[in-house]
Amino acid sequence: MTQEYDSADLSMIFAKVCERLIDAAPHLNELDAQLGDGDLGTTLRAVATALQGELCNMPLPISDFMEKISQIIAGVSGSSFSAIMMAGVNRVAAETNGQNTLLSTQISDLIRLAMESMMGAGGANLGDKTVLDGLNGIADAIDRETDHTKLASAADEALSRIMKDFKSKPCKIGRARLAGDRSIGLDDPGMTALKHMIEAINGSHDSGSDFTGGVDAH
Repeated sequence: MTQEYDSADLSMIFAKVCERLIDAAPHLNELDAQLGDGDLGTTLRAVATALQGELCNMPLPISDFMEKISQIIAGVSGSSFSAIMMAGVNRVAAETNGQNTLLSTQISDLIRLAMESMMGAGGANLGDKTVLDGLNGIADAIDRETDHTKLASAADEALSRIMKDFKSKPCKIGRARLAGDRSIGLDDPGMTALKHMIEAINGSHDSGSDFTGGVDAH
C-alpha cells in the first residue's frame, strides 16, 4: 500500500522539524565548533525560523513547495551547508514537477537524487563522514521497509547505526578534515542535524504529522 502526502501533510512534518532545529541550535553550534566554524546551529535555526513563518502559506504542488523552501534558505543564509541543502531541495523540486502529492514509494529515490546534486554542489563523496552518509543509510533503510507506517522509525534506526559507525572514523572533507585524527570519536555535525530532524518526525506520530500521515493510495 502506497501513501500520499500533500502540501498540508508536508507542512505538518516541517513544523516538527523546524521546532526541533531551533531547540537544537546550541548543541549543533557546540559540535560544529569542534570541527568547523561553529555556526551550523545558527544557520539551521535561521532557516527553520523563516520557514515556520511560511508554513501556513505553502503552495500546493510539491515542486512549488520545495522551490519555496529553497527560496527561504537562500533568503536567510549564504553558508556552504545552506548551498548544499538548496541543491538537494531543488533536485527534489525538479523531480516532482507536476505532482500535487508525494508518494511514500518515491521518498528513497528522491533522497538519492538529492544526494547526487548535493555531492555535485559540495564535492563530498560517500564515506567522507558527512550528512550524505546519513542520507544514504536512510534511503537504503526505507527502501527496504514496505510498511509506510514504519518509515520514520526505520530511518531513525538506520541513522543511529550509521552515526555509530562513522564516529570512529575521521572526517575527510571541508574544514573538519583539517582536524584529522581529532575528528575521530566525534559525530559529524551535519549527520547530527539530520538525526535531530528524523527524531522530530519519528516522535510526531501521535500528532499525525510524521510519515504515517497522508492518504492511502492503493
